[in-house]
Parts: sequence; C-alpha cells; structure tokens
Amino acid sequence: MRSILRAKGTKAKIRNTMSALFNHAIRWGFVRNNPITGPVRGSGVRQSAKREHIPVVLDAAEFQRLLGELGLRERVLVWVSMTTGLRRGDLAGLKWCDVSFEKLTINLLRSVVDQKVGEVKTEASRKPIPIDPYVAEDLLAWYHTTKYVRPDHYVFATDAARAGKKRGEQPLWLAESNAIPHSTGSKEGGDTEKYRVAYVSAFLHDTVACQWGRHKSRAGTSEARIG
Repeated sequence: MRSILRAKGTKAKIRNTMSALFNHAIRWGFVRNNPITGPVRGSGVRQSAKREHIPVVLDAAEFQRLLGELGLRERVLVWVSMTTGLRRGDLAGLKWCDVSFEKLTINLLRSVVDQKVGEVKTEASRKPIPIDPYVAEDLLAWYHTTKYVRPDHYVFATDAARAGKKRGEQPLWLAESNAIPHSTGSKEGGDTEKYRVAYVSAFLHDTVACQWGRHKSRAGTSEARIG
C-alpha cells in the first residue's frame, strides 16, 4: 500500500475490497488463504483510514482575508466550491455548456483528475446542482472576462504557455497544496500568484474546512499547479 499515492481512506477501501475478493476466491476454491488478512491475527496487510490531519474551519474573518487575496478566477473557484460542495475534479471538468444562467444550475457530466477526463464519482452527482444568484453573478463576470467562452471551453481553462494550442481546451491543474503562507500581509519578495494558488488549492482540498491551522505558521511556495 505504500506505493499507492492516495489518501489513507482510499487505500483502506482498496485493502478491504481486495480482502473481500480473496474471501470470495476462498469460498470458490481458487485460493487457500487470504494474504490481506494474513494467517494469524496482526499479520497481513494493515492500512489505517485515519486522517493525516484534522481540518480547521475558517471563521468569517479568515474567509474574508482569503477572498481579499484572490483574483476573479480564483474567487469564483472558491465560491462555487463552497456553495455546491463540488470535488476538485468536478470543478476542473466544468464547461460553459454545463452552466445554465437562466435556470441557475450546473450539470456535472465529467470529472478531470491529473488532466485525465473521466466520469463523475457517483451517479447522484449527475443531477443538476442549483447555484446561488450571487455565485451566478461572479460566474457571469468571469465569462465576460475570460478569453475562453465557447460552449466546449472549460470554465476554469488553463492559460499556461505549456498548453500551447490547447489553451482553453484544458482545465486548470487543481492539485493539492502542501504549503500555505503565514499571512496575507507578508508577501515581501514573494509571488502574489503563488500565494493565491496556495490559498485556493488548500481551500479546494478540504472545500470549506481548510487545513489553515496546520500550516498557518509556515511560509513558502505552493506545489499546486494552477493556470
């Protein structure tokens, strides 16, 4: 399990699924034992599902500080995430054709993880999701600001040079951030965009419950890639 780069909860589910498969194989006589549980108590494959850290919920003042650091694109990302509970892959997969400003809804048709387009995580996710009128206003403002407004363009399309001719046809890379700057006012000598990336990526990692407290005393750059 150490080689699987996933959250502990995900690895625990993989471990339990494999154990169930081996138990089924034993009943059918395909194998004699279950290597996941092991021959004796305490052996086999062990995997904890415990969280690596406990998220700290942002208070109103901290959230206002967060929004104050963000540009329009990043603010819309945060607002949509906070009010809908969408996963990062769902946010990355949004296209303008999925957004109805008349009905105030978002249709989830795809999820993008590590720049790979796939299905949404559950069938229930395919239901239209209502959006707040204020969120719709910000989305509309972003629509009138971004260069990528075709129906098949991603709402949060990358404008990075590495995308080349596929700018607008590829979404932002919403990866997990491992560092959050100490405060919004301590940016001397730093890159403002990196600070915005750190805040947004951390926010999207836990949606509303950021790991603010865990990192608030650490300053640095983000490992997340956005744009």
